[in-house]
Amino acid sequence: MARVPPRVLAMALVSVATLSGVSSCSLVPPAGLTPLPPIHEYVPSDWDLERRQELLAETAAATGLTDPPDVDVVRWVNPEDASDIAVECLRDAGFPVKQEADGYSYGSNEEDQQDAYFLASYVCNARYPVRLDIDRPLSDEELDAVYAHLEDVFLPCAAEHGYAGLSTPSREEYARAMQGETLDPVYLQLTREHHLTGSELERLLERCQLRPPGLRSHEA
Repeated sequence: MARVPPRVLAMALVSVATLSGVSSCSLVPPAGLTPLPPIHEYVPSDWDLERRQELLAETAAATGLTDPPDVDVVRWVNPEDASDIAVECLRDAGFPVKQEADGYSYGSNEEDQQDAYFLASYVCNARYPVRLDIDRPLSDEELDAVYAHLEDVFLPCAAEHGYAGLSTPSREEYARAMQGETLDPVYLQLTREHHLTGSELERLLERCQLRPPGLRSHEA
């Protein structure tokens, strides 16, 4: 079965520890975080366009497309809408994909149909790419807000839920992780020292928000 989950990476974060839910510890956006424009006002930067090409190349390599077509953008979409739009596009192309909670899937096991499906999926994702201002490298102001939230909100909240003693990385170390140069040191502590499983980590992040509210937030 071919499976293509929606792209829900709201920014350039480096581990599953970024999938944070709403925290009971803090809901007040820190100063200095400017919301992103609504999707109809979004204008891709040169970085966004280059990143789109990188993502398409990764998709082609992962699905075995050796000569993917050039595809023009029909419109950019918000991440929360990507799955519904892809399902509609694939169904219009003749593939009865099944929508699921974490994406969508296609059930044919025939090799010819799989290849055709992968091509159609590539084209649909290229036509309706997810906005990439969400993924741009963080500014110094955003890094300051993320680091302050880690110190003042996430670590105390984690301690309240049984994970006391997590060490605070330096701002420089955390900035490298947030820019994708290293793995998130807090994630490494939780998984290697506290041995959290994926489901346990998800439950913790439902209680303690890892990123500050308002970071790369956007309107519909």
